[in-house]
Amino acid sequence: MKPKATVLITAYNRKQFILDAVRSALNQTAAHDEYEIIVVKNYVENSIDEFLSSNNILKVYSDKENQVTFTLDGLRLARGEIIIFLEDDDRFLPTKIERVISRFNQRPSLIYLHNNFKEIDESGKTRSRHILKQASKEILIDTSNLKQRTTPALFQYFAFYNTSCISLRREPFMELLSKYPDLNESPTDLHFYFISLLSGYEIMFSNALLNEYRVHFDSRTFGNFEITNSKIEEMERYRKLYLELATKYVSTFGFPLLMSQVLELTFQEYVIDSARFKPKFRDLLAFSYYSFKRRNRVYLLLVILRYFHLFSHKTLLRLIATRRKIRLNRD
Repeated sequence: MKPKATVLITAYNRKQFILDAVRSALNQTAAHDEYEIIVVKNYVENSIDEFLSSNNILKVYSDKENQVTFTLDGLRLARGEIIIFLEDDDRFLPTKIERVISRFNQRPSLIYLHNNFKEIDESGKTRSRHILKQASKEILIDTSNLKQRTTPALFQYFAFYNTSCISLRREPFMELLSKYPDLNESPTDLHFYFISLLSGYEIMFSNALLNEYRVHFDSRTFGNFEITNSKIEEMERYRKLYLELATKYVSTFGFPLLMSQVLELTFQEYVIDSARFKPKFRDLLAFSYYSFKRRNRVYLLLVILRYFHLFSHKTLLRLIATRRKIRLNRD
């Protein structure tokens, strides 16, 4: 009998949290015959592999560097009607799978579900203060309705971030993949969201707390502030990609979603490489507007002070790094 859902866990390079993530997917209120677990990773580790095999978990090795194609190597083997994603450093709360399956059963036209999460530290302890802002109410979007696809609430909360909080209906999603290959270069969470926006199905942002999001120094989002040529090249590649997509899909999600991504990357690039790269003043004005809507005002203030040469590039980098460290350690 085919399972109702597939939990797809992705692990790229990191090994220290993967078994914690897998255990959270095993320790669920949903019956074990209702779901399967697939782990996609780019390494071989005997102790991890033995644990996965002993729990009848399918292991998939992938050497793909692109986030989307790496995930797709596991997704193509999934048998469940519903795909529930989990990154290796995050965890499910015990009712996650049961409640996700129930929500998709209630709404046959639902293709995409994003739920809320609580933040935990590196040791797994719950943080009392959130770094990331989340949706405060349930939002249902009919993607055949252009006005709903650009609802301001989604822009304000950026509720589509965090792959571990995303679940998809597999069949319609897989059918859409080949139609929009230019979206495959975007990060996985945005890729799932973009594809779903173009589906004509329903999207739901739930305020149900079903995940634990780990905030730690090795994460891509909150990790150590490092400047490398590859980081700058990646940012510039994404910046150009979002500009192209904003032009091509402007009637669907060009503004404010994609342009806010462009501006965010523009000023991140300016922060780490301001000696060679400086945005236009109109970009600063637009970035100021979006930053106030997102309530990201401290970062904006630092950028403005540097933009008008009120302190040095070295000072800016030190302040940004200090700010990230404070946000990580504050609880």
